[in-house]
Amino acid sequence: MGKLKCLFICQSVLILILIISLICMVGIFIERDIIKNKVKELIMQKETLTNGTMVYEAWSRSANATFLEFYLFTIQNREEFINGAELEIKEIGPFIYREVDLKLNVSWSKDLSMMTYYDNTTYIFEPDKSYGSDVTTNVTTVNLVMVGMEMMLNKLKSKLAESIITSLLNLIGKEEILITKSVREILWGYQDSLLNKLKNSFISNFVNIPTDIVQLQSNGTDQLLPTIISTGVGNLNNLNQYIMWENQTSLDKWGSRKARLLYGTDGHLFHPNISREENITAFIDQIYRSGYFSYERDIDVHGLNCYQYGIPYEEMANSTINPQNKGFYSFGPSGLFNFTVYAPFNLPIFISKPHFLDADAIVFRNIIGLKPNRTKHDSYVNVEPLTGFVLGAAKQLQFNIQLNRSDTQKQMKNLREVLFPIFWASETGDASKTDVAELKNTAFYALHMTDIVIYCSMGLCGLIVLVIILCTLPMLYLQWKYYHNPNYVPLRNDFKEDWIYPPLLNSFRT
Repeated sequence: MGKLKCLFICQSVLILILIISLICMVGIFIERDIIKNKVKELIMQKETLTNGTMVYEAWSRSANATFLEFYLFTIQNREEFINGAELEIKEIGPFIYREVDLKLNVSWSKDLSMMTYYDNTTYIFEPDKSYGSDVTTNVTTVNLVMVGMEMMLNKLKSKLAESIITSLLNLIGKEEILITKSVREILWGYQDSLLNKLKNSFISNFVNIPTDIVQLQSNGTDQLLPTIISTGVGNLNNLNQYIMWENQTSLDKWGSRKARLLYGTDGHLFHPNISREENITAFIDQIYRSGYFSYERDIDVHGLNCYQYGIPYEEMANSTINPQNKGFYSFGPSGLFNFTVYAPFNLPIFISKPHFLDADAIVFRNIIGLKPNRTKHDSYVNVEPLTGFVLGAAKQLQFNIQLNRSDTQKQMKNLREVLFPIFWASETGDASKTDVAELKNTAFYALHMTDIVIYCSMGLCGLIVLVIILCTLPMLYLQWKYYHNPNYVPLRNDFKEDWIYPPLLNSFRT
């Protein structure tokens, strides 16, 4: 009698454990994403731009792994172009510089929600990786000062300015519209003889000429004005967003309220838990503009899945296609960004993708030698979606100047109208296998452990179910055999006892 009770209890307990195990296994399977998301939230709550965090360490050294590549265009048909032929150019490069970006005098607000710092950026030439020496390699390009003087002459319409115009023409008379300089001089600056003459003449009383140095890029200069960004404390969606850049909270030279807005990150770090459906924003200091990147595809970076974002066509479309670009004075062809209001002497400088990629066909007019290639010339950002870390990027911009025919300067009387490409720059940085492995061992360690716990729990429940099934099968077999025994006689001596102990267990009564 006691044995029968024990067997019945064991059978009941096994069935109960089986049901509980199945419920647990199904529940963990259904809720596994909720569990993982909760763990992600707990991880990211501590990953802000505050001293000592992994995010701050990654951000502070991010630009030190960045390289700046320059490709310059040299004129192949100098005399023919001056006499009215199409412009024939040849690309020379790359000339590669390692970027060392130091964040100086870093400090935080009392509530740690804002961080203030000053920048010092230095570019170190990498001769072994470059096309050639930036000192001995020469290119023939446009004399920017001549173009600037031509614009100034066109603006001087008053009779009182006739003497100034005459003096300017005398000074300009011996200058060339096309000049040959070394790569280093064109990129990092040279003393211009015409500016030097103007600076030391009576014309400087009427026209402000602060320097006689022509410089397209700056190197080794300290940022004298503070930059303030959000640390993400209180709201991780604001992580690394600009609050103030070089003491400016807006970009006042643009023509609309929206165009003047300063927003976005520096492009080295975005907020965590990015989705494919959202656009990521960045402030590009080289062109004094905030803009956005849109999702394009998933990409693998050393075993980590990343989202790749690119510049959408609408961002560089003209104001007819995208009315929002009226504030950036984008009234010409699409694919160009009008930089004139921020260019020195308001030179007619236009920014584009390299080789006019995605620009209207009209900008290729009168130019021979351009070969746009999406793989080589497009910009992109590879973002790891959980942390917001950038594991690869290429910011690629081409600087062009508009050349027009001139009646006042002899060398410009026969020129064809052309958008002359000066150079294009590619700022690139890719995470190494070591960087990715470090990210996996820190930010993803807890997630890996969560996965292990989840799947081990599911496996344990599954194992319990399997064991119970294996234990139950022999009992079911014995029951089947008992019922199919020709000598089987149901026990009815004690209805209560027969109900408590089913036929299978009654076979053990003796």
